[in-house]
Amino acid sequence: MNLYKRMRLIFSFISLFLVSVTMAQDVSITTPKDTYKYGETVTIYYEGAISGDRIVFYQDLSMLPLRESATLAKSEGLYQVEALLEPGLYKAQIVRGGDEIVKDVKFRVSHADLPLNGKRIVLLSDPHVMSPELVQDPTSSSFIAAMADNRKLTAYSAELFDAVIDSIKALQPDLVIITGDLSRDGEAASHQYVAQRLHELKELGINSLVIPGNHDMECKNGRIYTENGAIQAPDVTIAEFREIYEDFGWDANSDCDENSLTYACDPIPNIRFIGIDDCKTYSRGWTTGNQNEYGCIPQPTLDWILQQVDDAVANNKVPVVAVHHQMLKHFNGQDDFVSASLDQGDSIARVFLDHGVRLVLTGHMHMPDNSMIWNADKTDSLLEITSGAPVSYPCQYKILTLDDDATSMQIETRFITSIATLDDVQTEAREQISKTLRSSVKKLVRQYLPKLQKIVAYYSSIDPALETVLQDIPMDVNQLSTIAVEAFGPVMMKIIFTHCEGNENLKLAEDEILEEFHQACIVACDLVFDNQDADTRAFMYTLFEAQLESRDIETTFRSMLSDKSYYGQQDESQINDLYYTYNLRPNLSGINMVTKPTEDKTVTYNLSGLRMSNVSPGQKGVYIVRKDGQTRKVLIK
Repeated sequence: MNLYKRMRLIFSFISLFLVSVTMAQDVSITTPKDTYKYGETVTIYYEGAISGDRIVFYQDLSMLPLRESATLAKSEGLYQVEALLEPGLYKAQIVRGGDEIVKDVKFRVSHADLPLNGKRIVLLSDPHVMSPELVQDPTSSSFIAAMADNRKLTAYSAELFDAVIDSIKALQPDLVIITGDLSRDGEAASHQYVAQRLHELKELGINSLVIPGNHDMECKNGRIYTENGAIQAPDVTIAEFREIYEDFGWDANSDCDENSLTYACDPIPNIRFIGIDDCKTYSRGWTTGNQNEYGCIPQPTLDWILQQVDDAVANNKVPVVAVHHQMLKHFNGQDDFVSASLDQGDSIARVFLDHGVRLVLTGHMHMPDNSMIWNADKTDSLLEITSGAPVSYPCQYKILTLDDDATSMQIETRFITSIATLDDVQTEAREQISKTLRSSVKKLVRQYLPKLQKIVAYYSSIDPALETVLQDIPMDVNQLSTIAVEAFGPVMMKIIFTHCEGNENLKLAEDEILEEFHQACIVACDLVFDNQDADTRAFMYTLFEAQLESRDIETTFRSMLSDKSYYGQQDESQINDLYYTYNLRPNLSGINMVTKPTEDKTVTYNLSGLRMSNVSPGQKGVYIVRKDGQTRKVLIK
């Protein structure tokens, strides 16, 4: 190519660049309001768009755009968001070509006003408070190392808890519920700190109810950080936990199970609250491995709980159950990834549903997610609300508003955005998860290494040539972790953050992330088998994909990223994780057609609303019973 042609080519590229820059400068995107009310139509004005430009939306710190998007048909006009945008900070972008952001504009959607009537409950879980008195020297290497290798904002935990307490004081709710893991690691000082704050609420007339989590009793991991290093912090026994929180579940107004810290009380009208102690502790015989990561309800305690539920239903009260560990499945394959739920939780939940429980409150996972199961004929359901944690991204708590007769409940999620020592809580919490990615992957690799060794041994026994290739797979945890982070780190971050944020189905997540995951599998195979030729690497990738398929990994990701619990099963449901309205009492067929009897006595109907003339006290079945103007479902077993 001669000099003249080279110069023409260079000038052509420069011209194209200048034209694209000029066109980008001519594009504008605006919104007439900085803040919209929840439920209000959002309007975006744009000018200077070209054919193929798209308008996309991102919420808060999400790495993935919302499904709400469109290709612009005109160079200028307005775009109105058809979807109901949830409260938060949004960014609308005009995107050109692949991912070139031409222009963007930010706006906020504010929370709707809370209902004025009814009863208000603040719900939170897993504050993991570390008392400030445990940090005697914040510059000590032991403290710095402990905080660095922690996906929670533990260093700010007390301040984050105080921020929730301040919000509660402003809200003046009728009740506060905390579903376990009140302390960082069971330190007596941390429990005293939490109890002191709850007493402040009590003095203002705001009652609180708590249950223990797996980090609250008989823990030996609590530390005091001194200038000379970390020393073990005094923890609390089961009896000491009850004594510290006596006013918050174990006072004279509660009925208590003699076999555990499980209790029942009627904190607000029409509600029977049952707080379950499902903790596996040393004194209860759980002494090996990570058993305390799971929960357990022994049979005597379960029998006691069901008696309380039956009594509540018989007296037209709504039974509300709280337990630290999740009972239901929130995505397919959940046990293969986290393995930290309630033993036999799904089965126990179905027993609860049979007895009339429609609401279970849980925590432990630090991720907001709702799941639901149904009875056989889909006439009744049980909703499990798993709360996120103030100390983990995205740092939140919930407000539950019940109508006066506890028939309906509105769920709303609130976020902690700043505290005195941290201007941007959300960004810091997300970065903390990113910083600890390697340690999280290392834990997962260590968990799965025995399975990997068995798979390699099996395939090696089939073919000597294959055995030689499989020797390239490192069996060292550190080496495997390094490969996993390099290959899967970016897509793992998208999956983790998207799941943490909840309502995954509102984002363009499912197909895009699955494709990115398959590409990461290719990268992993190339890293492991870098000494092999291209054909061998391709074959090993096919073998790797077959293993993933046999474990139905794609279904797991589709279940998670579509926000569908029990994906592809009878109980499949897609429940809004952050904002939702739920009926606390079943809407039984025929119940509204029952004619009020003239006589003031108990009258029994079947589920079709037909009056039954003779039902013996021991006759099994489900009935509608009307007495003194009150109608309720009764189960005779």
